[in-house]
Order: sequence, then C-alpha cells, then structure tokens
Amino acid sequence: MRKVSVVVALLALVLSGSALASVAPPHVRLVRLEPTALVRGTGFLPREHLLVRLAGVGVVSKRVVAGVGGAFQVSLRTPPARACGQYLLVVVRPAPAKPVRVKIGPPECAPDGGNGGAGG
Repeated sequence: MRKVSVVVALLALVLSGSALASVAPPHVRLVRLEPTALVRGTGFLPREHLLVRLAGVGVVSKRVVAGVGGAFQVSLRTPPARACGQYLLVVVRPAPAKPVRVKIGPPECAPDGGNGGAGG
C-alpha cells in the first residue's frame, strides 16, 4: 500500500510540474530579417495552430503549427520597413488566447510618451 501512495505522490508531482511549465507565457523572437525573416517561438501549446504576421510597409503572414514541445520556427519574406526601420511581429493564437506582439526597431525611434518632445 505504501508503494502505491509513493507512486501516486510522484505522479502528482510530475503532473503539477508540467502544468506549471505550461503556465509560462509564450515567447517570440525575430532571429534575422535578411535575406528572409526568421521567427522562432516557444511556450505555445503542443500542436497549437498559429498565424505569424510581420508588418512593415505591408504585411507578410504564414500559418504554422507548434511542435509537440510548443515551439515553432518559420521563415517569411521580409516586407519593407516602416519609418526608422520599425516592424511589428504578431503571432495570432486561437481564441481566447491573446496574440503575442513584439515591436522591432531602433529604440531611438520609439514614441516618447505622447508629449511630442515639447518642453515646459
């Protein structure tokens, strides 16, 4: 009887550990822009169907399915950059999950908080 309770306790520990691992938010990063954009993502649900969009001047998108470990890699044609070399990378997930968004570009081009740079 004691062996059964030890096995059940170990099984509960393993299951709770995998549940905690799936709580981590998904992460997306742009590995490169040229010659084509390479995007990698981790922390998604196993076999989750995703839509990866790279927006510059125009939008390029591709559908991808995460692997059994919740990761994916996809290559996209790189659209021309917005002003100052900016892009927006968005991974759209099935509802009710929220999309994952990453702004890409030089920090000196970021909005300045809405004050327009005006002094007092």
